[in-house]
Amino acid sequence: MILTHSVDLEGRPVRPSLFMRRLRTATVVAVAAVALQACAASNVKADTRASPRAATAPPPTSSAPTPRIAAGRLRPPPTLACDDNHLTSWTGRVTGYKRGKDATWFEISTDEDTVESATIPHQGAADASAQYMMQGAAFVPGDRARIESRPGTLKPGMRATAWVCEVTGVPPVLDWQPPPD
Repeated sequence: MILTHSVDLEGRPVRPSLFMRRLRTATVVAVAAVALQACAASNVKADTRASPRAATAPPPTSSAPTPRIAAGRLRPPPTLACDDNHLTSWTGRVTGYKRGKDATWFEISTDEDTVESATIPHQGAADASAQYMMQGAAFVPGDRARIESRPGTLKPGMRATAWVCEVTGVPPVLDWQPPPD
């Protein structure tokens, strides 16, 4: 609401001066700044319109897993350099998995009743583990035994969240969620 008239202490109408208009504008800016600080303090992403998430995401402070859900949405891995407008995720049961020499293909039967698949290129590496996570944390060599019963064969009931960027050249990230032992 924009006020065109104010009243003085005695209730007489007074036309706002340029100073008063600037004061109201400054107040609106101050309120917006407080709201943005509150969003940052609660890890809620504020709509900055022109700024990609990767540029505003705080750097990881430890190797401990970060909370996966923030404000009702899954939080993308901090290592994934993809603007939110080009990012999607699929969570569900892994129904297909094939490790090849230069790429790993996977298929997920999602919790939303769709079937999605993608390929993670890994030329020059033995596998795609550089693009893997384990329950929100960095994937370490010992984690392979938690997802595969033997090389190239997933354990039954394996679940994952795939983070897929529409931008060419950004490989998907696969966050494994093994069933409880």
